[in-house]
Amino acid sequence: MKCAICNHTFIIKRRIKDLFLTKQFYVCDACYKKYPINISYNVLPLNNYSLKIFQLFGANYHLKNDPFLNEFSQLFEYVYKLTDNEILIYNNLKINNYSLNTFETLSSLLEHDIFIVCDYCEMP
Repeated sequence: MKCAICNHTFIIKRRIKDLFLTKQFYVCDACYKKYPINISYNVLPLNNYSLKIFQLFGANYHLKNDPFLNEFSQLFEYVYKLTDNEILIYNNLKINNYSLNTFETLSSLLEHDIFIVCDYCEMP
């Protein structure tokens, strides 16, 4: 297979049990080490509710979502099972005073907490 990030050809080791199963691998081991997945959870208090942010990476790598789509979808599934509320999805989120005011207004309109799933979130 070819890595979606560095275009390096890599081989997937298989056993008899999973020889005929189709598995989608998009990232080689070197890129997994170069761009490690570090799932974190942050809670920012709003007026009456809270802003709950789940992020996939610990740093901003400026990558497309495609190579890590499987991991991102697993994180989204986890958050989806946690809540019945809406979930916002961002690639790279930057939290500043303006965005906090926007999320405060949104949470007061929806009357519940706001859940965000993103690749990376930059906070002050």
